[in-house]
Amino acid sequence: MNTRNIIAIALISGLIIALTAGAVLADVFITEVYYDALNSSSYGEAVELFNNDSSSVDVTGWFLATESSETDLLFPPGATIPAHSHYLVTDLNWDENRDDVQWNLADYMETITMNNANSGIALINGSALVDAVGWGDVASIDTTQYGDLYQETPAEDATSGYSLQRISNNGTFQNTQDNANDFIVALPDLKNSSSYTGYISNGEIEVTVVVENVAPEILLVDSQEDLNNESEGIQIIPVENMMIDMLIYAEDNNGFDDLNHSFIEFLGLEIEEYSLEQIDNVTGVYLVDVPVSTILPAGPYDLSITVFDQITNNTFLSFIEILPVMALELSGSVALNLTPYSDAITTISIENTGNTDAELYIAGTDFGGEIPVHSMYYSLDNFETFSSLSYDSESTGLAINIGETGTLYLRLDLQQPVLPGSYTGSITIYGG
Repeated sequence: MNTRNIIAIALISGLIIALTAGAVLADVFITEVYYDALNSSSYGEAVELFNNDSSSVDVTGWFLATESSETDLLFPPGATIPAHSHYLVTDLNWDENRDDVQWNLADYMETITMNNANSGIALINGSALVDAVGWGDVASIDTTQYGDLYQETPAEDATSGYSLQRISNNGTFQNTQDNANDFIVALPDLKNSSSYTGYISNGEIEVTVVVENVAPEILLVDSQEDLNNESEGIQIIPVENMMIDMLIYAEDNNGFDDLNHSFIEFLGLEIEEYSLEQIDNVTGVYLVDVPVSTILPAGPYDLSITVFDQITNNTFLSFIEILPVMALELSGSVALNLTPYSDAITTISIENTGNTDAELYIAGTDFGGEIPVHSMYYSLDNFETFSSLSYDSESTGLAINIGETGTLYLRLDLQQPVLPGSYTGSITIYGG
């Protein structure tokens, strides 16, 4: 038996049990009160009851209590409320004089006296309070003579021609035993025992639940080499034969066991990965090594990640950004032999070994404290044009593209007396 079948059977069983168990509860309560009739309160008042039991309930001898009388209305012998049905009790002569001739006829008529404001009514079986509904100001409701005429907090007063109605949610009446919470004011909708309620005689139905597949979702792509977790993509500084350790977090609402494999495309590489570690019952992480064999030019490179479950897949598009790296390799002689009042020339080869184009800048120092920095000159064209070295960095005017080599000419012009010896200084060349 597969996982989906197990889930379906469990859900089916649970629903059947719930429907069967719900049918064994017995309950009768007040569902609507019409106490302020438009035409006459002498024959226009009505109270609607509902039997929430799966069996009929005999209400012989039950009574309604009001502020006027403890037994304002006494249910007659043989009065029965069918299972899952309403029962309408009204003022005498209701059928002939009700406010709207389209309203339902009464199941039982007897004179009822309900106050139009700040009052209540109670349904009583023997000495047991079955239900009560009050309206208006709680301090103005007299409960000293005939007991509780409301539950918790009375509902708001209904104006003439409107009734108090118990809230119904998809055919199920709300019963929190708090009138203010359970009742609303609305146009009358009084039902009798012949009114349709939507209930069937057998409360058990067979339910088939089909669990559909949900495509996996990629939650996060991360890497230890990522230099900026706050930005989109993965930012790295490249080195040759680099391996990017990538973590792909995926979620599948059908369960962790539904996750299958991941598939990555990067720089023409296709990497299929089945290594998956479980995080919780719906989440896992793939551990993927993505090789970068050469130092690539700076910029973003497309990264496609697809995660599969047993049926479908989902693709996440991102990028790996190669950050710019400035690298220069210098070669050439920097030893100059000369006498006072003469000059000497040498050349330096500069190769751009980084991954971004470089514009060269240059600065220098005095040599041994005796030969000033401005005695050194540099040129790009073998001194057809040239500039003197200074302490401050300045552009040489030489730009070297990635992988290319440039030549810098140096000339020391010693036009002063200097004692024999070695004089050391420095020349700094860097890219910008």
